[in-house]
Amino acid sequence: MDVSQSEMTPKIGGGVIVSVHVPKTGGKSFGLALEHCFGKRLLRDSRDDRPEGPPIYTWPRRWRTRAWVRSHANELAASYDAIHGHFTASKYFPLLRSGRGVYFCTFLREPSERAISVYFRDSSFRSRSRYATYTTKLLTLSQYASLPKQRRIYGIYTSGMPMEKFAFVGITEEHEASQTLFKAMFGFDFPERNASAKEDVLVPDDLSVRERKAVRASQRANYAIYDDARRRFDALYSQHVR
Repeated sequence: MDVSQSEMTPKIGGGVIVSVHVPKTGGKSFGLALEHCFGKRLLRDSRDDRPEGPPIYTWPRRWRTRAWVRSHANELAASYDAIHGHFTASKYFPLLRSGRGVYFCTFLREPSERAISVYFRDSSFRSRSRYATYTTKLLTLSQYASLPKQRRIYGIYTSGMPMEKFAFVGITEEHEASQTLFKAMFGFDFPERNASAKEDVLVPDDLSVRERKAVRASQRANYAIYDDARRRFDALYSQHVR
């Protein structure tokens, strides 16, 4: 679906915030902020449109849930003021036809650090995904970061939508400034971060320079989007804060 610039221009209030949470980018605290503000008017959606798993498993589930959104777009737009979770942006493109403003938002993180954090999270016993746990135990860090979906994870979650068409872009490394920007644009602040909202993945201190270089080399496509995200963040910050 074509997303025009006018549809993506943020208007303060009166619309639906669609928050695309790329794993390990700090989106959990953003979800808590939306929950704090909207309560039951927030829809959490983190199960049915996650694209990382094997296509034979993920695609039937994703097709069903995306078809449901297409047929219930007006109902969703009327029932919720914010939607947050691990889904690809295109899942909620049908809301653009509802007549209500739709503001796509996301946080992005330095790609190498995100890939490293995901690898060590999924290799731990705390991972909820059996597939992810097995994958990380079979592959080295650089092999995992070189998986096709990990190499272009930002493009997958954003559905190829240019960063300038996101109403809000936060940068994980600029979390406080991102909070300030979001408050300036939408009128409410994040609650105090608690322990459950913080990154808690233990990354070994002895990762070699060679390993880090290999991970970085695998993330070129993600870096291109991340660089665009930083430019979008700087432009929005200059417009709404400075």
